[in-house]
Amino acid sequence: MSLQFKKANVNDIPRIYDLAVQIWNDHYLPIIGKEQIDYMLSKMYSADAQKDQMQNGQDFYLIVENEKQIGYFAISKTENEYMLHKLYLLTNEHRKGRGSETLKYIESLCMTGNSIKLTVN
Repeated sequence: MSLQFKKANVNDIPRIYDLAVQIWNDHYLPIIGKEQIDYMLSKMYSADAQKDQMQNGQDFYLIVENEKQIGYFAISKTENEYMLHKLYLLTNEHRKGRGSETLKYIESLCMTGNSIKLTVN
């Protein structure tokens, strides 16, 4: 596999939003419905929300394979641990080892003896 991980900046916000819209609608629509998806996307992925998250310590990364952006993740660091806030892949990229490879990369970012924390809904 030849995944690359590109640290995102404010110029990447529209692409992260586009990925989120596609991923959330593909995966969550039958679970939570369109109204809740739209609410969550506006709350977490609007340009202002993403800028705020970036300014408050979340580092967003685009997951890229063969120059195609297939997902994203976001992490932040506190004094004693890292927090994995988001990890999403396009639905057609599931079950191909992309998630495992991404987690290995995230672990490599956090190799300072700290733990990685994750909250799951």
